[in-house]
Amino acid sequence: MSTDKPTARDRRKHWHSSHPITLNSTQLITNVGRGGTLELLRPTDIRPEHREAILHALDEAGRDVMEAMAAFESRAAKQYEKETGDPVGADLTGVSYGIPRYLMLDFLLRPEFDRPGDLVEIMPDVDETGHRIGSQFLLSDGTESFVGKITGWTMILIEPNIGIGLWDRVALREIEHERERAREAGKPMDWNLVGRNARVVLRDLTRAGADYLAALAKTHGK
Repeated sequence: MSTDKPTARDRRKHWHSSHPITLNSTQLITNVGRGGTLELLRPTDIRPEHREAILHALDEAGRDVMEAMAAFESRAAKQYEKETGDPVGADLTGVSYGIPRYLMLDFLLRPEFDRPGDLVEIMPDVDETGHRIGSQFLLSDGTESFVGKITGWTMILIEPNIGIGLWDRVALREIEHERERAREAGKPMDWNLVGRNARVVLRDLTRAGADYLAALAKTHGK
């Protein structure tokens, strides 16, 4: 997530989402270097019955984390200065270095079920023709096993990081998806559809650069 208005009183509304990706692996925590497969998370990749809830929960969790990161300075600035001997400081535009303009956030998604229990197995749900139409979640409460119904999603933050090293992977996926779309439509590729995620962050950072240049001009009386 990124913002072009880091000091706005209603900053929560000005965080912009980009680079929705999934890292797929048999390991609980993974990365590309450890063999995880990076893919773009598209709405069509999420089952319709969970799509809106998951995307909304991710967006809200992202805003919560960014606001928490931005608020941390007010709680830890004195301790930081005590330990390092330096104040947190601010850039030329007056924006504190304690306020992140951009971060990539890693989450685990945990389903919430209508009945408490430990997840035992995920079983494929198939129709009368044998085609998979979803999944059934087998849970156990210690006394009996039962099929649970998902009622919501909890987003568990793993870590906030820079994540710029993944930008090129995202761009490559965007190229492949657009190439496939163009081939199916029998039309040339639309390169305006490639790089859309990067443009969200670059637009916000460009505005930050413009603010900096304006402040620099004032400093030098120009």
